[in-house]
Amino acid sequence: MPKYQQILSTLLFSLFVCSGAHATLSQYSTQIVIDDQGTSALADDLFFYRDLSRFSDMTYMEQVTETDLLNTELSGSGPWLDNWHLATSAEMANLFADFISVPDVFLPSYGTDSYVGRYGQTGAPSEHMVYEVIESSGFPPISHEKYDKLDSSSYPLLGAWAVATYNPRQVPEPMPLILLGMGILALAAAKKYGSKTQITH
Repeated sequence: MPKYQQILSTLLFSLFVCSGAHATLSQYSTQIVIDDQGTSALADDLFFYRDLSRFSDMTYMEQVTETDLLNTELSGSGPWLDNWHLATSAEMANLFADFISVPDVFLPSYGTDSYVGRYGQTGAPSEHMVYEVIESSGFPPISHEKYDKLDSSSYPLLGAWAVATYNPRQVPEPMPLILLGMGILALAAAKKYGSKTQITH
């Protein structure tokens, strides 16, 4: 890469890091990364499986099968619905935009610096898209790219981006809990003070 391109890449990377861009990705637990959609509620957030290497060296169908196992393994263990699947292009949007955070919160698909996985968007016939984030000692220090791979192919480097959505039945939002609590208190008060009121003739 020519020297001026290295300098330009470094400047653009520094500008992005220092711009105060909202980081959407954070580690939720040892197994899960939460993709914050910008509100205080969990209802619109996404939950990604953190260890990309779990799905490495598998064909597309093997990855789909392995992802489906999460519906049993992680059922009821967090605020996600049991609908684990390979992420759609729309669900990948914040990973595309906030790629700098990917190495901080995900576990690599291979080695220590490769975060590569299929997602649910189709490419050419019998192919699905791949998104990769690679750390390096060059410029830029973190690169990212999208491309497609044959569904029948498997590579040690290639994992998968598995995601689930929020389960409103499992973790109630704070406001309904507050309203429920107020209702219980009101009923208790009515019962207590209502029983003391007697009608005299």
